[in-house]
Amino acid sequence: RAKAQQAKRKNQELEAQRAEVARLKAALLASEQEKASLLASQQAAKSTAKPAAAAAATAGVATASQASSTASTAAAKAAPKGTASASSTKQAAAKKEIADAQAKTSPKKIDPNNTAATYLDSKDAVKELENRLSILLATPDKNKTVYDRMLNIKPADQTSKAKTRSQPLESLGHGQYKGKGKLESGDTIFAVGFYRWRQTISSTDNSPFTFVLDIADNKNPKLYYYPSSLAN
Repeated sequence: RAKAQQAKRKNQELEAQRAEVARLKAALLASEQEKASLLASQQAAKSTAKPAAAAAATAGVATASQASSTASTAAAKAAPKGTASASSTKQAAAKKEIADAQAKTSPKKIDPNNTAATYLDSKDAVKELENRLSILLATPDKNKTVYDRMLNIKPADQTSKAKTRSQPLESLGHGQYKGKGKLESGDTIFAVGFYRWRQTISSTDNSPFTFVLDIADNKNPKLYYYPSSLAN
């Protein structure tokens, strides 16, 4: 009987591992499809842009890149040799502040397959989120992706006349993404690749909203949204 129970436990563990592998494969496939769709949209937008605008944008990027490189070089030359340990101490302190901020703003229980987005309704809440982002983004991110994300916003009721809308989210680094756009009221589903959030949106007065996606922990994704006017 003991051997049978042990074999049963092993089989259950194998099934759980297979299910997790299948889930990760599905998430990867959804992410690749989303990336391909975004790249196609960006290429289409570039092909329709005027030559002058494209040249101006290219010049602007080159100038910004050169300025950034010059500033980085100057900072590296000006920094004293003894700042390495101080930098490590600051990074450790920054990570602790990030963890504390996440503990305050994150729900205690989250189901990645059916979770609610977090609506920020005050300037203090928005400021706290923005401060957390500032601290996080001030630290190095060796795995920063250059790909943006697409937030799909659609009505939960399939009979609704509200249209599904795709909201681009810019990659900030450290698994953080941000975008600004319109939001209609009603029972709404937010989707980014494999992740889903469901939220009942109250009257929006056609005002712009800011969306912040946090997928630094892919098992505990978070989506925040708030009226953009609260950030002013």
